[in-house]
Amino acid sequence: MMFASGASVIFIFTLISRPELRPMLWQIALPVHVISFALAYILFSTFIGKVSFDKYSIDFFRGWGLDISFIAIPTRGIHWLPDWLGISVPRNAGMYFGDSSVWITTFSLPIILAGLLAWRLAKKQLKIATGILLVAIFGFYMALGPSLKINSTKPKSFGLQSKSMPAILAVVPTGNAWISEKLPGFNVMRASYRWSALGIFAFWLLVMIYMARTDKIGKTLWVFVLLSLIILNLPNLPRHWQHNIKTRIQFNQIDQDLVTVIRQQIKPGEIVAFLPWGNDFFANYLAPKAGFRTFNIGGDKNLQDAMTQWPAGMKALKKELDLKKASSALKMLIDGTADVLVVPYFDMLWAAHSWPTTIKKDIRFSPFFAALSNSSILSITDTDFLATIRLRPEFIGNENREKLTRTVLNKIDYPMILSPNLKYSTFVLVQGRHTLEAHHVWSQANAKLTLTIPKECDERQCFAVLKFGVYSANLQRAVTVNFESVGSHWNKKIVATSSSLQELIIPLSNQSGRQDISISIPNATSPKALANSSDPRILGIALRQIDLIFK
Repeated sequence: MMFASGASVIFIFTLISRPELRPMLWQIALPVHVISFALAYILFSTFIGKVSFDKYSIDFFRGWGLDISFIAIPTRGIHWLPDWLGISVPRNAGMYFGDSSVWITTFSLPIILAGLLAWRLAKKQLKIATGILLVAIFGFYMALGPSLKINSTKPKSFGLQSKSMPAILAVVPTGNAWISEKLPGFNVMRASYRWSALGIFAFWLLVMIYMARTDKIGKTLWVFVLLSLIILNLPNLPRHWQHNIKTRIQFNQIDQDLVTVIRQQIKPGEIVAFLPWGNDFFANYLAPKAGFRTFNIGGDKNLQDAMTQWPAGMKALKKELDLKKASSALKMLIDGTADVLVVPYFDMLWAAHSWPTTIKKDIRFSPFFAALSNSSILSITDTDFLATIRLRPEFIGNENREKLTRTVLNKIDYPMILSPNLKYSTFVLVQGRHTLEAHHVWSQANAKLTLTIPKECDERQCFAVLKFGVYSANLQRAVTVNFESVGSHWNKKIVATSSSLQELIIPLSNQSGRQDISISIPNATSPKALANSSDPRILGIALRQIDLIFK
């Protein structure tokens, strides 16, 4: 985006200021410009597997916007000379929105001044200098974000975790909010301050251009300017050296404390799920270091991409681990989705920044942990830094896992009321469903349902009765729902013209003690697409209850 924006500004400026070049610009430069960036976009979107990342709120752009004071006054502890001269100031997450990268990477007043001087001296000799200046101005303008901030501090009531910034705390709007909200590409450049890299590059380019065109004495003077810029931006070298030594010691300590334990508990090639999941930077290091595979990953965009390939059980195990999530964890082991579950007693994001770390011992006494500890089919190993949970050796293998699945399904009684209180719900709603709500669960466009068949069905014909509603079905929008019994010849197609409660009777065969039902809604849609809602979920049917009847 920065490359494309800078190149576009240069193109437009040249088009306006150099009329003699317009034929060449229209006929050659513009096609090359458009084709090059279009191809770059196509290759990038193909590589990441989607056309764009999720959009962020304008308050997020504002929180990560560049404060004018960050440009002019360096942050203490970053640059050696300003610290020694006493002109740097302390900054932290309790004082400002965004994170530390916003204020430790954006001190740029010296290069701005040098670039402006170079532009003033070069503009008469070289028209393109003004075009480059416009690139610098555009870069810093976008870096400000949607609101102007001049030492805009965070109220104490917001706390350390408050990163996004409401407009009321800024000075005035900058006018670029519509760019960050509406224009493709710009609307995913969430950390606004990063645009300052484009501005700094443009000012540096101005210095380089003028140095190349000045005389010998001028070159000597500008070499002195560059050396001054380098000295101003030098870190405290003794402190930097000590920091690097400390970082290396931390890596060795991680290997000693954690990697050694993990290698003892997890075999190479096993599939591991760290619970609860989040922005798990530690997984990026531990997985290749210990040789296992994992669903978890660090980096918010990496996480978004990974989640699209996760099984439903893994998606359910986020945030706090409570009793209701124990069945999802158990199912991942029984159906072979994961070989090992790991519950770390440290933060998988922040512990990667500083080690040793604080140990969260309270999770060992949670209802989630207690429920799994009481299971006779699981083996739990507790260490100082984490716990590993896996099936006992006698239950490993496809045949043994299938027996375990049947055992769990036999514990589920009819009628099944679809709510968060349904125990072992993940064994029934195996694929394509959203989070259980108070009185129902929404399916996605394609879903899979596993029905348990009690022993009474050996002697009598049994039927399951599904009670459900169809999302946004009405006379103007008829919705087709297809049901099919996997492995048998039974199927049913209904066309719903109402979202009211419907019933479907499904014959059950007790040959295997369970029956899998696939559900597909070809024209399922989301509230966002249909009614301009903020809910992006694709909704199929709202399953409320499953009854068992005999005939």
